[in-house]
Amino acid sequence: MNAKKTVIYTAVFGGDNCDCLLSHFPGFDFICFTDKKKISTKWKIKLVKPNLSPEILNRKYKILAHRYLKNYENSMYVDANIRILKNPKNLIHNVIKNSNFAVSKHFLRECIYDETLALLKSSRFNNGLIFRQILNYALKGMPQNYGLSENSIIIRKHNKSNIKKFMERWWYEITRKSHRDQISLPFLLWKYKFQVLMLNENKRQGNYFSFKEKKISKDLFSYIKGICWIILFYLIIKIILKFKIKKIYDNWMYNYFI
Repeated sequence: MNAKKTVIYTAVFGGDNCDCLLSHFPGFDFICFTDKKKISTKWKIKLVKPNLSPEILNRKYKILAHRYLKNYENSMYVDANIRILKNPKNLIHNVIKNSNFAVSKHFLRECIYDETLALLKSSRFNNGLIFRQILNYALKGMPQNYGLSENSIIIRKHNKSNIKKFMERWWYEITRKSHRDQISLPFLLWKYKFQVLMLNENKRQGNYFSFKEKKISKDLFSYIKGICWIILFYLIIKIILKFKIKKIYDNWMYNYFI
C-alpha cells in the first residue's frame, strides 16, 4: 500500500476535544475539518463555515469522505477525542486488502436495540426522535443481535462506487432521523445486505488507539425521564419483536390494500 494515497482525518466542531491532533506519523496526510483556527501545526486545517449544528457537521464529514477527500484512494476517520498511539500503516494496509469498508466493533454491545436502551437511559439525546426511529426499524423487521459498531474509527476505500452510494444512504438516514449513527448503520447494513468488516481495534482496547472518557453527571429528573422511556421501550418495541408484529402488519397491508 502506498500510504500517500491514504489520508487520516477528523472533524472537530463546537466543544469537541482535539486529542487526535496530538498524533502525527510520517507517510500520511493528516486533515482536520473544523470551525476553529490554528488548532494544530501538524495537521492540515480545512476551515468550515458552520451552517449546521456541531453534531451534524461532524457526521457530514465523517460519513461523506468521498465528497471532501476525492484526491485520496483510502481514508481513516478517527473521532476527535481519540489519540492514535502508533503508526497505523499496518492496520490500514491489512484492512484495505480485505475490505472496502471497516468500522470499529462496539466494545460492549452487539444489538441495535440494546444500544437504543442505553441511549434512552442516558437521556443525553432526543429520546423521542430515537424512539420513533427504532420503532420504525422494528416495524420494518430489523432483527436483534445483528451486530453493532462504534463508528469512532472508519477505514474505507471511499471513492469506490458502492461505498459512495452506501455513504449517501447513511447520510440521508442521519439527516432525516436521529443523529446517532450507531443506530442507523446496522439497519442500513441489514436492509441493503451490505458487507462491513468489524475491527477488534477500537478506542478502548487494542494497540493503536486510546481516549479519555468524560464523566457525565445526571440529575434526578433526567434519571426519571430515562426510566420512563425504558418502560415505554419494553411496552412497545419488545412486544413488536416478540410477536413479530411486522408479519401481522404486512399481512394486513396485503389483505386490505393490495
